[in-house]
Amino acid sequence: GGTVYTATVTLAVKEGFTFTGVTEDSFYYTGAVATNPENSGTVTIAFPATDHIVVTALDLTALIGKPQFGAIPTPTFTATEYNGTVAWNPVHATFAAETEYNATVTLTANAGFTFTGVLADTFTHTDATPPVINTTGSDPVTVKIEFPATVGVIIAFQNAPYAVSGTTPSNTKTVQVEVNDTLGAPLVGETINWSITSAGGANGATLSAASSTTDGSGIASVTVSGNNVRREVTVKATLQSDSSITATATAQFGAALPSGFLALYETGGDSKMDWFDAGTFCEDQGGRLPKIKNSDSEPYSGGANLKIGDSVDGFGTLGGVWPAGLPIGCYWTGTVITEADYYSWFVGSDGGWDGTYHTYYGYPVACVPVP
Repeated sequence: GGTVYTATVTLAVKEGFTFTGVTEDSFYYTGAVATNPENSGTVTIAFPATDHIVVTALDLTALIGKPQFGAIPTPTFTATEYNGTVAWNPVHATFAAETEYNATVTLTANAGFTFTGVLADTFTHTDATPPVINTTGSDPVTVKIEFPATVGVIIAFQNAPYAVSGTTPSNTKTVQVEVNDTLGAPLVGETINWSITSAGGANGATLSAASSTTDGSGIASVTVSGNNVRREVTVKATLQSDSSITATATAQFGAALPSGFLALYETGGDSKMDWFDAGTFCEDQGGRLPKIKNSDSEPYSGGANLKIGDSVDGFGTLGGVWPAGLPIGCYWTGTVITEADYYSWFVGSDGGWDGTYHTYYGYPVACVPVP
C-alpha cells in the first residue's frame, strides 16, 4: 500500500489524423493526472497512491521477550508491518528475580502500512498480565504491557557443612552451590562470586578462584585451602547478577578439633608465630590462648610455682592426658611467668612444661573459647 504508479502511454495516429496541433497537457484521465507535450501523442498518467494496508500483526509475543531472571530486556525490534522501541520499568541491565516489569512500546508503521483502522486494546502478548492497552487511530501507536513477577532464585550449598572427621588432617575442601529458580529449573551460565566471610577473617585460608560459572545442572564450585589452619571458616557464594542473593557454608580444616577447642594452627611443628602473634590469632577466632592453673600469670619461684598435674584450662594437665586429636607438641600458653618469658605446656610423652621468651618462634597454637 501507499505506492504511486505512473503509466506512459504512446498513442499511434491513424490515417487521416495528426497530433500536430495537440496542445500541451490536453489529454486527461479521470482520477489521475495526465500530461503530454505539445504536438505529441505520448501521455504520462500519474495515479494516486494505492491505499495503505491496515496493520494486522497484533500479537507481540515473538517480538518482545517476557521478563526472565538474568535475561536482557528487549530494547527494539523490527517486523514486516512496523518497528518498535520498548521502555522498561523498572530499568535493569538484566531482569532481576521476583520483580514485576511493565513495558511501554512505541510502534511506528512501515511504508505501505497504517494503524488507521486498528481498534484500541487489540494488541496482545501471551505472557502479559491482561489487559494489554494500546492507543489507536494514528501513527505511532503506544502499547502498554504489564508482566507478572519474575521467578525467584534459590542458591544453596551442596553437602554442607564441610566438616572434618577423625585424626587425619584435611587441608582442602571443594565446596559447591546449586542455583535454581523457584520452579526448580537450573540456572545455567550464572556467575558465582566467592569470598571467605569468617568473623576472624581468612587466617590463611584461600580460594582457588574468585568466581566460577554454573554448569548445565546449575552447579558451581570452588576449592578452599586451609593452609594448615586447623579451624573453621565461612565461605560465601554471591550471585553476580543479583548480589542480594547469597548463601554461606562452613568448611573445616585439619583433623577434627578436640572438644572445647576453637582452632589449631601448626606448620610442621613450627607455627612461625611469636607469643604475641599466637595471642592475636586466637583473638581472631573469638578465643584466647589456654592458661595454666587458669591464671594469667604465675610468679617465678625457682620451679615457677608449677608442678606435674597442674590443670591447663580444664582440658588437660601438665604431663597428663589430653583430648584425642590434639597433636603432640609444645604449645603456647596465655600464662605469663615474667615480663620476658612464659611457660609452655606439652602434649604427649614429653609432659610437663618449658620456659622460653615471648619472642621465640616454633610452637603450634591452640585456642580455647573466652573466658
